[in-house]
Amino acid sequence: MHHVVSQPVSRRRAEEAKPAEGGSCARRSPWRGLRFTFSGILAILIVLVVGLAGLHSETNLLFLLFGIGTGAILINVVAPVLMVRRIEATRTLPQAVVAGRPFSVVYTIRHAGRCVRAWSLIVGESAVPRRHTPFPLCWVDSLSPGEERRLEVVARCAFRGRIPLESVRVSSRFPFGLISVEVDVSAPAELIIYPAVGRLRRDPWKGRDVAETSALRSAQQSSASDEFYGVREYREGDNLKWIHWRRSARVGQLVVREHVPLRATQVIVLLDPWLAGELEPDTDARRRSGRKEDAESDARPPDLLVERLIAAAATAVCDGLERGHRVGLIACGRLPVVIPPAGGRAQRRRLLQELALLEPGFGEGLGTLLARVRWTSGWHARCLLCTPRMTETHGRVARFLGKRAEAVRVATPGSEWLETVFVPDSFRPVEGGAK
Repeated sequence: MHHVVSQPVSRRRAEEAKPAEGGSCARRSPWRGLRFTFSGILAILIVLVVGLAGLHSETNLLFLLFGIGTGAILINVVAPVLMVRRIEATRTLPQAVVAGRPFSVVYTIRHAGRCVRAWSLIVGESAVPRRHTPFPLCWVDSLSPGEERRLEVVARCAFRGRIPLESVRVSSRFPFGLISVEVDVSAPAELIIYPAVGRLRRDPWKGRDVAETSALRSAQQSSASDEFYGVREYREGDNLKWIHWRRSARVGQLVVREHVPLRATQVIVLLDPWLAGELEPDTDARRRSGRKEDAESDARPPDLLVERLIAAAATAVCDGLERGHRVGLIACGRLPVVIPPAGGRAQRRRLLQELALLEPGFGEGLGTLLARVRWTSGWHARCLLCTPRMTETHGRVARFLGKRAEAVRVATPGSEWLETVFVPDSFRPVEGGAK
């Protein structure tokens, strides 16, 4: 069964994601990236003091020391520029990563010069939003003319969202560390960070606490027997009758038989993480203004309760798809999201990306979104409502779903689903994420 959307309320991205791999010859001049280090400033002050002392005392030895110091500083100005001026760099990123899980960033640097060997190079990102952990830096001891080197670092992002990356920064402090020269090689890319994905202790739709509806009872009466799908690891709460004892003895751990219904089951995740009355009235205005204080507010860590609800929704999405269900999403935010149920890896990536890019704001409410969706006759689905607190609007939504859905569960702080069934500290691999 399918459901029809009366109007296209799914989020339409204004621009496609930028390629994850990039690099070009566009760069900032190394002379513009020249910076004096603390040691360099101290060395310059000492050289000036020696020069002034030589002028005052007319001592040849002080003039000699002043000349040696001045030459050393000039060498440290020219040498780093020669190190980085002919360095080319590219970056390779995964398509998407999962919040809290490590992923690899690969830099490929090449010395395009012909004569001078490059020494003591530091490679990293030019800028990363402050709410995210900066990527580690790479160090190269030397690079011969024409040589290419592949560098790999392991990074980790604590929060979901989108990280725009502009350029790869190559710097050097060779030979004495008195002056640092940086050059930014243009490499625009965009990294999508999926929400943290946990695990479910048991099948959330099999339990006495599930609110059964008339639609579920009629579906159970008319449904055919399940079809054998395969075996999987035993999970807490599984029926002991499902254990495949012969396979368990062979692999050394409990495995259970897994069945899928002959009739396709649909799961709808409804997410309302930001209650309209608890958002600041000028949230959207501050995000659109682009002022400095707005950038600082965006750099603040997100609300942990909201992130937990979004992680729970992402976990329900992945679990439903793994069990062979068709999964859809209805989410409230600055740009509301309505995605019809479907299956497969493409649907998983689409749902996780929408959850990753969900932002707070005064968009359409959950009741308004449901009113704009026309459910076709005979539609059956299992609905999970994730919200920080049940309000009158959510009560009306639950009653609306109770007349149409097979089952309705509510995930709020303190609820059995969020506190007992959902486990946030899992590290299962997710399609499209880091390996």
